[in-house]
Amino acid sequence: MQINLNQLRCFYTVARHGSMQAAAEKLFVSPSAVTMQLKKLEEALEMRLLIRQRGRIGLSQQGQELYTHAAKIFELVENLESILTKQADSKADIRVGIHHVPAQYVMPALLAHWRRTCPTLRIRLILGTQAESLRRLRQGETDLAFVAEAGAVPECRIVPFFREELSLVAAPSSMHIRGSCISVKQLNGIPFFLQQQGTGLLSAITAYFDRYGIRPQVLMQDISGDIIKQFVARDEGLAFLAGYTIQREVADGVLRVVDIAEGGPGMQLNMLALAGVQNPQIELALSSLASFSLPPVSLG
Repeated sequence: MQINLNQLRCFYTVARHGSMQAAAEKLFVSPSAVTMQLKKLEEALEMRLLIRQRGRIGLSQQGQELYTHAAKIFELVENLESILTKQADSKADIRVGIHHVPAQYVMPALLAHWRRTCPTLRIRLILGTQAESLRRLRQGETDLAFVAEAGAVPECRIVPFFREELSLVAAPSSMHIRGSCISVKQLNGIPFFLQQQGTGLLSAITAYFDRYGIRPQVLMQDISGDIIKQFVARDEGLAFLAGYTIQREVADGVLRVVDIAEGGPGMQLNMLALAGVQNPQIELALSSLASFSLPPVSLG
């Protein structure tokens, strides 16, 4: 005799939940379909399996014996489904929310690092502002968020992995700054361009100004780094920019770097993940960050 597994699953689900309606909802079929499957199973086995008791479905002695064996069968099936689901999850893309600037300048090196250290990882980038990346992470639309200068972020764990020192840039023959090295106090009143909100750069720069009591003359704020470089190259003012974003312009003589005796502002880059999420691929991606280093920036 061959037992129909669909019929057996119907019987097992009804016996487990004690209700035709509950079993139908679990199996995504109608109660009448469940009733039909049970009737066919009882006819095939030539035994009564279910007994109605005060509005609830109970088991006959033969039904109880069958349920004991069915429970073992479907426990094995559920374990197998769980294993297969985990294997499928381990092959899924790791979705990383990131701003377009680090996506352009940092992510190529990070992707190469991940390919060397975690060849099984499959990374998919989702571009947006830092605020959008955090929102997507919290809503489960991404697995990781690339964030600069992150404070405490509720429901997230923060993995710092790289610190970038920002460079003060000026036009090659700037009328605003003479010499190649200045004191931070000389920035008072100097015309400045500031970055977009939500990039991490702006908070690092404003914190630096506040620490030294500097009040620059802000000509324009909330603009992209590419536009800032054009204004600075025309000697409209100065700006702090990440070293990895200005290598070409410095090498071509379009911009020059001005050293500050007290040191410039720094920016911490972090990867964020939702706390409590268990995913071996995410853990692999995060743990490998400890050995990541961005290739040295040459600005000379």
